[in-house]
Amino acid sequence: MKKNSRFAGFYMGLIFFLMYLPIAVVIVFSFNESKLPVKFTGFSLKWYQELFHDRAMLEALVNSLILGVLSCLVSAVIGTLGAVGLSRIHWKSKGALEYISILPLMIPEIILGMVLMAFFYMLNLPFGMLTLLIGHTVFCVPYILMEVKARLAGMDPALEEAARDLAVRVQDLDVKIVSQMGGLIELARMEESDILVTAIVGMIGIRPTMEAILAGKDIALANKETLVTAGHLIMPLAKQFGVQILPVDSEHSAIFQALHGEKREQIHKLLITASGGPFRGKKTADLEKVTLEDTLKHPNWVMGQKITVDSATLVNKGLEVMEARWLFDVDLDHIQVVVQPQSIIHSMVEFEDGAVMAQLGTPDMKLPIQYALYYPERRYLPGDRLNFSTLQQITFEQPDLETFYGLKLAFEAGRTGGSLPTVLNAANEKAVALFLDRKIKYLQIPEIIQACMEAHKNIAAPTVEEILKTEQETYEFIKNRW
Repeated sequence: MKKNSRFAGFYMGLIFFLMYLPIAVVIVFSFNESKLPVKFTGFSLKWYQELFHDRAMLEALVNSLILGVLSCLVSAVIGTLGAVGLSRIHWKSKGALEYISILPLMIPEIILGMVLMAFFYMLNLPFGMLTLLIGHTVFCVPYILMEVKARLAGMDPALEEAARDLAVRVQDLDVKIVSQMGGLIELARMEESDILVTAIVGMIGIRPTMEAILAGKDIALANKETLVTAGHLIMPLAKQFGVQILPVDSEHSAIFQALHGEKREQIHKLLITASGGPFRGKKTADLEKVTLEDTLKHPNWVMGQKITVDSATLVNKGLEVMEARWLFDVDLDHIQVVVQPQSIIHSMVEFEDGAVMAQLGTPDMKLPIQYALYYPERRYLPGDRLNFSTLQQITFEQPDLETFYGLKLAFEAGRTGGSLPTVLNAANEKAVALFLDRKIKYLQIPEIIQACMEAHKNIAAPTVEEILKTEQETYEFIKNRW
């Protein structure tokens, strides 16, 4: 019997070792990106440093990782000793052993929770987050909801089953979990909130944004599709209900800041800056064999995959042009895209007297987010500052509209108006998704967009229903041809 006990303890220890080994490998190798493929280096300190450009945040993340490592070690020791002890005293409770064996599965969740809570602490928001829209990561959500004291949380509409699971997991918290379009609208109209941050991806954000406006909420806009496809509906509605549309994108925030205290009717030109992306200076022949990995290497910004690809094709800049047209009531003939490779000048405004106002800063999204949330007040924000004693140069170039003709197509769609911007946006979304799945080549992205635009019969002033129908028709057109 004693021999069996030893074997039980040995096997349990071996099981724990094997369960912890992948976690240990990720933590160890995260300190050296060269040892793992790009897609496995999400926990690397270099990646987080580039993302936040903030020493204090980096230290918080390091502390989180250290705590995670210590948690793993303590849990492994306690779990293994507990398993051996149970086997030696002849406990028959299978449930007790199973409970201990679950501990390793909790560690990644705890690490993610601590990392994300550190981010919320860094934002240092004095007001409560009444609502929170959650994407695809649900493991660490209970910790986030508890930390930010959320009252209402909405899951991605495509994750209804995950929403039900989350509701069970947070049943002890004072928070309601919702999903589907009804849930998004409930979030948007929540009586206690003053401002709605619309950062959901895609045209699914149109209806919740309109509902929030109808409820008198100011909008902190980080969803380009809302104005690109439905600006003719959103802006008059905001004006009718006295609601502010506060831009969160860095370029539009820069213009918004430059216009503070100025008269909109005195604008002569908006100058929207672009870094040029990873392929700046390349010609079409140079881009025939570029890979997904090449495309995702943005020189200045660390962003999601979709927007990084959009930046590489310059379609993202075209979407920003169309968004700016509605935000600032300036026609496209008075909006110019300028390549500014250092990403120091985030955008500029030229007035009718020739004066040019520019907003400068480090490439860090915390500033435009905070400015939109606190507008018109400015507050201290920790982080890097521009050092003009070491800044060697700020250069400008004209965008290459022949090589990166996705930008030219965006100007065409914006000038035509109607439902054509919806076609461009939907075609780009689907084409980028195909590229990310390695089903098409980089140069096929603008080809698909152009084919969809040429096949579309434009609707002059589409309703929300017509916009969403046009989106689906565009998806179907691409599905049948590619």
